Amino acid sequence: MLKLFSDLSDDFRATTKKIEVEMAKMKMQVNLTMRVVGNQTSNPVCSVSSKLKIPEPKAFNGNRDVKELEISSSICSNTLRLVEPILKKPR
Repeated sequence: MLKLFSDLSDDFRATTKKIEVEMAKMKMQVNLTMRVVGNQTSNPVCSVSSKLKIPEPKAFNGNRDVKELEISSSICSNTLRLVEPILKKPR
């Protein structure tokens, strides 16, 4: 019984250590992303046009297959997901 408890305890420690490492990696990625986003808005050399160019999807005439529709849908949703925070930012 003591061996089982010891094994479970070791597994738990290993799992928590792995989670801590992953959290540290994610924190670094978030900090880097925040730094990049912050630099984009404050850097006048790299100023971005205020008009966003969002691609228009092709018209559906009934001749597109399911895979093409899924790709088009994912492109539109990803574009909206990325543009929405920019549009909501107070100016």
